[in-house]
Amino acid sequence: MPFPKAPFQSEIQTAASLVTSVWQQWLDRVQGILNSVTGSGKTADRPTQDLYVGMPFFDTDLNQPVYWNGSSWITSGTSGTVTSVTATAPVVSSGGNAPVISMAQSSASANGYLSSTDWSTFNGKLDPSIKPSYRGTTYTGSVTRPVTDMFGDYLSVIDFGADPTGVADSTTAFNTALSSSISSGNNGGRVFVPPGKYTISNQIVIPGGCSLVGSGRGNTWITQTNLNADIFSLTGTAANNFVSGFYLTYASQSTIADGIYISTPNVIVEDLYVFNANRSIVVDGNASFDVTGVFISRCYIINFKTIGILVGNVPSRRGVGDIYIDGIEAWAGVPQDTGWATSGVINLNGPVNVRVSNSDLIAGAYSLIIQSSGGLDTNNAPQFCTFTNVYFDSGYYGSIINGAIYSTFTGCWFSNGRGAGQAGLIINSANATLIEGVICFNCGSHGLQLNSGATMTAITGGAFNNNSSVASNTYHGIFVASNTYNFSIVGCTASNSGPSGNVQAYGVYIQNGAQNFTVTGNCLHGNGVSGLFDGTPNSAVKTVVGNTLPSNANAPTGQYLLNVSGSRSIGAIYTNSKLSPLYVSADLGGGSGATAGGWLYVNNGSGYVQVAGCGFPPGTGTTVAGFVPPGATYYVSTFGGGVVLASWSEC
Repeated sequence: MPFPKAPFQSEIQTAASLVTSVWQQWLDRVQGILNSVTGSGKTADRPTQDLYVGMPFFDTDLNQPVYWNGSSWITSGTSGTVTSVTATAPVVSSGGNAPVISMAQSSASANGYLSSTDWSTFNGKLDPSIKPSYRGTTYTGSVTRPVTDMFGDYLSVIDFGADPTGVADSTTAFNTALSSSISSGNNGGRVFVPPGKYTISNQIVIPGGCSLVGSGRGNTWITQTNLNADIFSLTGTAANNFVSGFYLTYASQSTIADGIYISTPNVIVEDLYVFNANRSIVVDGNASFDVTGVFISRCYIINFKTIGILVGNVPSRRGVGDIYIDGIEAWAGVPQDTGWATSGVINLNGPVNVRVSNSDLIAGAYSLIIQSSGGLDTNNAPQFCTFTNVYFDSGYYGSIINGAIYSTFTGCWFSNGRGAGQAGLIINSANATLIEGVICFNCGSHGLQLNSGATMTAITGGAFNNNSSVASNTYHGIFVASNTYNFSIVGCTASNSGPSGNVQAYGVYIQNGAQNFTVTGNCLHGNGVSGLFDGTPNSAVKTVVGNTLPSNANAPTGQYLLNVSGSRSIGAIYTNSKLSPLYVSADLGGGSGATAGGWLYVNNGSGYVQVAGCGFPPGTGTTVAGFVPPGATYYVSTFGGGVVLASWSEC
């Protein structure tokens, strides 16, 4: 290799600085060549075998070194790519310009910044003496964990592409985040939904074991644009879900879909606002496993089309039980007689077991429907259902029980049925119902109505006031229909003393044919007609004592008359089956002759004798009253033509 010619002395100029510069340039160039060259030659003579990355060659055509970069020869200072570099220490520059190194980001098919092995190594080498801290504070009892575990405590739907502005559809992002949270180690994970207004176009499926947590029903909104799709669906055997903190709404009123559909056990649903659904929340039976341990609390369900909360089952499915509903504010929406909320605010249908407490159920066709799917038995009817501190308010048709076993109402308020002139609570078919400390006020017809299918009903400590709102002085505080049996009314009040101004006719009205009952210790003053009407004969199996009734001037001192007009008629013979004398008072009216009147006849053992009676001018009236000894028979007759029985009372 020819070296650069050294300058001749004759060429050396006298300027010391120039001489030094020329010689220094020559020495530097020679030194660079000596340090780098292991081979040299023309460009055409560059090596083609035994090449390695970084191999030098002095190109005499170019009069400078070149280097092999793994794919081509490059000159010093020319950019290029170097691959497969192995380093055992940090890479540093030995001089000149610092090297620029570029790495691709990792992907699903290729490693990048850190490979999976690198991550494992990193986690495995986490210093065991370092514990997680919160804002610089490490708390006693905290333990070290792999970083990936810390990252997995919560997944955010934002990281899966959800759009908190609501412009883009977030259905796929939600479902992907939820399915990604599942692992065999913890049977599910936790997915967080930051504040925002999200739009979806299909149901969000929440797998077993997953928690979906929003930022509160005032901060995290989800709008369903598909009116035929549920918003949240929780099904399957895995169970164990937690859902909280959302405002769930349909873009407009749905007539098909459910806000939340649950058919899996062990679910907690809380802090939700559900708007514009067909059925807001549904808990449904499953043919393969029991649906139990479902808690629904602190929810607002508004403007539903047919049902607010449905808990339903049929005998062919497994059990639906231990369903807890607490702190619900439910409002059906617009007037119910137009077909809105055509079923109940709460519907219990089939063999289910539900506890409802501390809730306000407003409007709807019915505030409550309890319905058997077949007969009045444990295979078909709702059973052991309890209602505590629940307001059943303004239901168009009231509240109704069409088949239930062992139901309890404690501290509840019924004020409904005004739209259709129905009772506040109607029990058509039930076995063993406890109604305790209940208020029935301002209801359309009766406050409480027991029909012939109601058996073993205990009514205690309630207030049944100012009902009969659709027709004054027509309906009653408590009405018991014929053929109703095994009931008790104890320690209740019934009057028109409330603020509504409604006038109910009787506090308690019992039709003839009712059997085996007790009415005692009730305060029945201040009703439109009288306190108590007992239409059953004295021979009926019953206990009717100790009730405070309106006083009557004709009654014996300290006693109160019981209106028995429904079971008495002129000329019919009756028997005093009591062990004490019976006071009989018959009010007569009408009359068409010059003189009209009536007589009370009592059999004294040798025949009937007149014990009381008088006449009265036509169009006025009189009272025929007297005592009947124990065991004696008696009847009332009239004379003068046109006399009618106005009322008949006894005590």
